[in-house]
Amino acid sequence: MKSPISRWCALGVLAIIVSVAFVACELTDDPDINDLTTYLNNDTFSALSSDLWLTIAPSDTTLADDEDRETFTASGGQRPYTWSVWTSLVGRVELESGATAVYRRIQRGDQVLVVEDATGSRAYATISQPFEEYDIAVSPTSETLSADGETVQIAVSGGTPPYIWLRTEPSGRIIGGGNMIVYQRLTSTNNVLTVRDAHGQTAYCSISQPVISSPSISPSSVTLDMTNDLSFAFTVSGGEPPYVWTMASGAGNALGSGTSALYTRIPADANGVIQVVDGNSATGYASITISP
Repeated sequence: MKSPISRWCALGVLAIIVSVAFVACELTDDPDINDLTTYLNNDTFSALSSDLWLTIAPSDTTLADDEDRETFTASGGQRPYTWSVWTSLVGRVELESGATAVYRRIQRGDQVLVVEDATGSRAYATISQPFEEYDIAVSPTSETLSADGETVQIAVSGGTPPYIWLRTEPSGRIIGGGNMIVYQRLTSTNNVLTVRDAHGQTAYCSISQPVISSPSISPSSVTLDMTNDLSFAFTVSGGEPPYVWTMASGAGNALGSGTSALYTRIPADANGVIQVVDGNSATGYASITISP
């Protein structure tokens, strides 16, 4: 026969077992617990957590040319947002309105755009800003300079400054620099001018500098009757104006006007030579014979 104490102990153990079973059943059937299990299983919690992270879109982009713009949008985190850039030398936030910012490229150089929320969290976007790829060109691309000392103005467009100007021959000289120069012919050898920009792009201008022909008097010789022929008209071709007419030797006068001259014989039987000197100091001659 069991003692009263033994009975009470057995009853106590049984009560504990029943209570634990009841609690276990209650937890299993509790709708709040079931909802939390479903919430976690469906990754709803993860989605809510992702909304807490501050992000920026696009997170990277490329702006190829100066004055190009890109619109960025922030999401997540805690408003208000503050926008800034790593360096304002290559680009700036031109306009910001809450979660949106417009960035403008100023010049080449990579950039980082930063958005910060009210908690101090930050998100970043990288902006690649390479060299501009503008084609370089010169105007004119060819020119003819017929006389020493003649000049032509040449301009460059496109490309990226600074520009370097070069010549292939010492038959001319480059005056000035930058995006416009003056080229002057010195001698008759043809030349080629090259302009190179900061990226190594090149453009060319060919300069034709033909050999200068000497002036030629027509006719190259004449016989005048001492009695009847007191004057004679000569003309010049070739060379470069202006022309200067004179008597190289002998009696008479040479009155020149441009490409023609009137020779006037003074009463004498001396032969003579008339000459013309052009703008390049080249000389042409014609002989005059006086026939008795």
